[in-house]
Amino acid sequence: VGTLHEDRLDVGLVAALAAAIPELQVVLVGPSSLSVASDALLAALPNVHLLGARPHLDVPGYLQHADVVVVHSAPTAGDVIFDFLLENTPDQVYFKDRRGRFLRASRAVAELLGASSAKDLIGKTDFDFWSVETARGTAADEQRIMKTREPLVGKIERLVHPDGRISWDYTTKLPLLDTRGEVIGICGINRDFTAMKCMQDALAEERDRLKATIAELESKNAQLQADLQLAREI
Repeated sequence: VGTLHEDRLDVGLVAALAAAIPELQVVLVGPSSLSVASDALLAALPNVHLLGARPHLDVPGYLQHADVVVVHSAPTAGDVIFDFLLENTPDQVYFKDRRGRFLRASRAVAELLGASSAKDLIGKTDFDFWSVETARGTAADEQRIMKTREPLVGKIERLVHPDGRISWDYTTKLPLLDTRGEVIGICGINRDFTAMKCMQDALAEERDRLKATIAELESKNAQLQADLQLAREI
Protein backbone atom coordinates (compact mmCIF):
# COMPACT_ATOMS: atom_id res chain seq x y z
CA VAL A 1 0.00 0.00 0.00
CA GLY A 2 1.36 3.41 -0.91
CA THR A 3 0.57 6.34 1.38
CA LEU A 4 0.79 9.90 0.04
CA HIS A 5 -0.22 13.38 1.17
CA GLU A 6 -2.21 15.62 -1.17
CA ASP A 7 0.38 18.41 -1.17
CA ARG A 8 2.86 15.89 -2.64
CA LEU A 9 0.32 14.21 -4.92
CA ASP A 10 -0.71 14.88 -8.49
CA VAL A 11 -4.44 14.29 -8.03
CA GLY A 12 -4.95 14.33 -11.79
CA LEU A 13 -2.50 11.47 -12.18
CA VAL A 14 -4.23 9.41 -9.48
CA ALA A 15 -7.59 10.04 -11.11
CA ALA A 16 -6.22 9.04 -14.51
CA LEU A 17 -4.76 5.84 -13.04
CA ALA A 18 -7.98 5.01 -11.23
CA ALA A 19 -9.97 5.51 -14.43
CA ALA A 20 -7.54 3.44 -16.51
CA ILE A 21 -7.24 0.62 -13.95
CA PRO A 22 -10.69 -0.08 -12.47
CA GLU A 23 -9.29 -2.74 -10.13
CA LEU A 24 -6.99 -0.15 -8.49
CA GLN A 25 -8.55 0.80 -5.15
CA VAL A 26 -7.67 4.30 -3.91
CA VAL A 27 -8.63 5.43 -0.40
CA LEU A 28 -8.49 9.08 0.71
CA VAL A 29 -8.38 9.72 4.45
CA GLY A 30 -8.98 13.16 5.93
CA PRO A 31 -11.55 15.97 5.78
CA SER A 32 -14.74 15.63 3.80
CA SER A 33 -13.48 17.51 0.77
CA LEU A 34 -10.34 18.14 -1.24
CA SER A 35 -10.10 21.15 -3.51
CA VAL A 36 -12.93 21.79 -5.96
CA ALA A 37 -10.76 20.52 -8.81
CA SER A 38 -9.80 17.35 -6.91
CA ASP A 39 -13.43 16.65 -5.98
CA ALA A 40 -14.46 17.05 -9.61
CA LEU A 41 -11.87 14.56 -10.81
CA LEU A 42 -12.58 11.93 -8.19
CA ALA A 43 -16.36 12.16 -7.75
CA ALA A 44 -17.23 9.91 -10.71
CA LEU A 45 -14.67 7.18 -9.97
CA PRO A 46 -16.22 4.19 -8.14
CA ASN A 47 -12.81 2.84 -7.13
CA VAL A 48 -11.80 6.06 -5.33
CA HIS A 49 -13.15 6.22 -1.78
CA LEU A 50 -13.16 9.45 0.20
CA LEU A 51 -13.63 8.16 3.73
CA GLY A 52 -13.90 11.57 5.32
CA ALA A 53 -17.04 12.25 3.30
CA ARG A 54 -18.53 8.80 4.05
CA PRO A 55 -18.07 8.03 7.77
CA HIS A 56 -20.58 5.19 7.61
CA LEU A 57 -18.23 3.10 5.47
CA ASP A 58 -16.21 0.17 6.80
CA VAL A 59 -12.95 2.10 7.19
CA PRO A 60 -10.73 -0.83 8.25
CA GLY A 61 -12.12 -2.93 5.42
CA TYR A 62 -11.38 -0.26 2.84
CA LEU A 63 -7.86 0.29 4.17
CA GLN A 64 -7.17 -3.44 4.14
CA HIS A 65 -8.02 -3.74 0.44
CA ALA A 66 -6.54 -0.42 -0.68
CA ASP A 67 -3.74 -0.20 -3.21
CA VAL A 68 -3.11 3.49 -2.53
CA VAL A 69 -4.00 5.46 0.61
CA VAL A 70 -4.01 9.24 0.28
CA VAL A 71 -3.90 11.18 3.55
CA HIS A 72 -4.92 14.80 3.09
CA SER A 73 -4.68 17.51 5.68
CA ALA A 74 -7.25 19.70 7.43
CA PRO A 75 -8.62 22.77 5.61
CA THR A 76 -6.02 25.44 4.91
CA ALA A 77 -6.43 29.19 5.41
CA GLY A 78 -7.29 29.38 1.72
CA ASP A 79 -10.07 26.82 2.20
CA VAL A 80 -11.50 28.84 5.08
CA ILE A 81 -11.44 32.05 3.03
CA PHE A 82 -13.07 30.31 0.07
CA ASP A 83 -15.81 28.88 2.30
CA PHE A 84 -16.39 32.35 3.75
CA LEU A 85 -16.77 33.75 0.24
CA LEU A 86 -19.30 31.10 -0.78
CA GLU A 87 -21.29 31.64 2.40
CA ASN A 88 -21.45 35.44 2.24
CA THR A 89 -21.29 36.64 -1.37
CA PRO A 90 -24.64 37.85 -2.76
CA ASP A 91 -23.62 36.49 -6.17
CA GLN A 92 -24.45 32.99 -7.34
CA VAL A 93 -21.08 31.20 -7.48
CA TYR A 94 -20.95 27.52 -8.42
CA PHE A 95 -18.75 24.75 -9.78
CA LYS A 96 -19.98 21.81 -11.86
CA ASP A 97 -18.37 18.66 -13.22
CA ARG A 98 -18.43 17.62 -16.86
CA ARG A 99 -21.90 16.11 -16.44
CA GLY A 100 -23.36 19.35 -15.09
CA ARG A 101 -23.51 18.14 -11.48
CA PHE A 102 -22.92 20.69 -8.75
CA LEU A 103 -19.61 20.28 -6.90
CA ARG A 104 -19.72 23.42 -4.77
CA ALA A 105 -22.07 26.40 -4.66
CA SER A 106 -22.60 29.59 -2.73
CA ARG A 107 -25.44 30.11 -0.29
CA ALA A 108 -27.04 32.50 -2.82
CA VAL A 109 -27.40 29.62 -5.30
CA ALA A 110 -29.11 27.45 -2.68
CA GLU A 111 -31.53 30.26 -1.84
CA LEU A 112 -32.36 30.85 -5.50
CA LEU A 113 -33.05 27.15 -6.07
CA GLY A 114 -35.05 26.71 -2.88
CA ALA A 115 -32.55 24.39 -1.17
CA SER A 116 -32.01 24.53 2.59
CA SER A 117 -28.23 24.64 2.16
CA ALA A 118 -25.61 24.59 -0.57
CA LYS A 119 -24.71 21.01 0.40
CA ASP A 120 -28.14 19.90 -0.80
CA LEU A 121 -27.15 20.88 -4.35
CA ILE A 122 -24.11 18.60 -4.55
CA GLY A 123 -24.53 15.92 -7.20
CA LYS A 124 -27.68 17.49 -8.66
CA THR A 125 -28.07 19.27 -11.99
CA ASP A 126 -30.11 22.15 -13.39
CA PHE A 127 -32.72 19.61 -14.50
CA ASP A 128 -33.55 19.08 -10.81
CA PHE A 129 -34.43 22.76 -10.31
CA TRP A 130 -35.36 24.49 -13.56
CA SER A 131 -37.78 23.95 -16.42
CA VAL A 132 -36.60 21.61 -19.15
CA GLU A 133 -36.23 24.61 -21.49
CA THR A 134 -33.87 26.42 -19.12
CA ALA A 135 -31.92 23.31 -18.11
CA ARG A 136 -31.30 22.36 -21.73
CA GLY A 137 -30.12 25.88 -22.50
CA THR A 138 -27.66 26.04 -19.62
CA ALA A 139 -26.39 22.53 -20.38
CA ALA A 140 -25.78 23.45 -24.02
CA ASP A 141 -23.84 26.57 -22.99
CA GLU A 142 -21.72 24.61 -20.53
CA GLN A 143 -20.92 21.83 -22.99
CA ARG A 144 -19.85 24.42 -25.54
CA ILE A 145 -17.63 26.16 -22.95
CA MET A 146 -15.93 22.87 -22.04
CA LYS A 147 -15.46 21.90 -25.68
CA THR A 148 -14.11 25.24 -26.91
CA ARG A 149 -12.49 26.41 -23.65
CA GLU A 150 -13.99 29.80 -24.44
CA PRO A 151 -15.66 31.59 -21.50
CA LEU A 152 -19.19 32.94 -21.66
CA VAL A 153 -19.11 36.51 -20.34
CA GLY A 154 -22.04 38.75 -19.50
CA LYS A 155 -24.91 36.77 -21.00
CA ILE A 156 -28.37 38.07 -20.08
CA GLU A 157 -29.97 34.72 -19.36
CA ARG A 158 -33.72 34.07 -19.36
CA LEU A 159 -34.63 31.54 -16.66
CA VAL A 160 -37.97 29.74 -16.58
CA HIS A 161 -38.88 28.31 -13.17
CA PRO A 162 -40.87 25.06 -12.86
CA ASP A 163 -43.97 27.08 -11.92
CA GLY A 164 -43.65 29.14 -15.11
CA ARG A 165 -42.26 32.24 -13.42
CA ILE A 166 -39.53 34.02 -15.39
CA SER A 167 -36.41 35.65 -13.98
CA TRP A 168 -33.20 36.95 -15.51
CA ASP A 169 -29.52 36.52 -14.63
CA TYR A 170 -26.33 38.26 -15.72
CA THR A 171 -24.19 35.16 -16.31
CA THR A 172 -20.48 34.48 -16.67
CA LYS A 173 -19.12 30.93 -17.03
CA LEU A 174 -15.56 29.67 -17.39
CA PRO A 175 -14.03 26.26 -18.11
CA LEU A 176 -12.76 24.63 -14.88
CA LEU A 177 -9.27 23.19 -15.31
CA ASP A 178 -7.25 20.76 -13.20
CA THR A 179 -3.54 21.07 -12.42
CA ARG A 180 -2.71 19.39 -15.73
CA GLY A 181 -4.74 21.90 -17.72
CA GLU A 182 -7.52 19.43 -18.51
CA VAL A 183 -11.14 20.62 -18.55
CA ILE A 184 -13.02 18.98 -15.67
CA GLY A 185 -16.14 21.15 -15.54
CA ILE A 186 -17.24 24.76 -15.38
CA CYS A 187 -17.24 27.64 -12.91
CA GLY A 188 -20.15 30.07 -12.99
CA ILE A 189 -20.85 33.47 -11.46
CA ASN A 190 -24.39 34.78 -11.86
CA ARG A 191 -26.08 37.93 -10.60
CA ASP A 192 -29.82 38.48 -10.43
CA PHE A 193 -30.74 40.80 -13.30
CA THR A 194 -34.54 40.63 -13.02
CA ALA A 195 -35.16 44.13 -11.62
CA MET A 196 -32.77 45.71 -14.12
CA LYS A 197 -34.34 43.75 -17.01
CA CYS A 198 -37.82 44.93 -16.01
CA MET A 199 -36.54 48.51 -15.91
CA GLN A 200 -34.91 48.11 -19.33
CA ASP A 201 -38.12 46.66 -20.78
CA ALA A 202 -40.18 49.51 -19.29
CA LEU A 203 -37.79 52.09 -20.73
CA ALA A 204 -37.85 50.37 -24.12
CA GLU A 205 -41.66 50.34 -24.08
CA GLU A 206 -41.75 54.04 -23.18
CA ARG A 207 -39.19 54.80 -25.91
CA ASP A 208 -41.33 52.98 -28.48
CA ARG A 209 -44.41 54.86 -27.30
CA LEU A 210 -42.60 58.20 -27.67
CA LYS A 211 -41.38 57.22 -31.15
CA ALA A 212 -44.94 56.37 -32.15
CA THR A 213 -46.21 59.68 -30.74
CA ILE A 214 -43.50 61.66 -32.56
CA ALA A 215 -44.25 59.84 -35.80
CA GLU A 216 -47.95 60.62 -35.39
CA LEU A 217 -47.25 64.31 -34.69
CA GLU A 218 -44.92 64.54 -37.69
CA SER A 219 -47.62 63.01 -39.87
CA LYS A 220 -50.22 65.48 -38.61
CA ASN A 221 -47.78 68.35 -39.05
CA ALA A 222 -47.08 67.28 -42.62
CA GLN A 223 -50.80 67.15 -43.33
CA LEU A 224 -51.28 70.59 -41.79
CA GLN A 225 -48.50 72.02 -43.94
CA ALA A 226 -50.08 70.47 -47.00
CA ASP A 227 -53.48 72.00 -46.09
CA LEU A 228 -51.90 75.44 -45.55
CA GLN A 229 -50.14 75.25 -48.90
CA LEU A 230 -53.40 74.29 -50.59
CA ALA A 231 -55.17 77.22 -48.90
CA ARG A 232 -52.51 79.67 -50.14
CA GLU A 233 -52.88 78.43 -53.69
CA ILE A 234 -56.65 78.87 -53.59
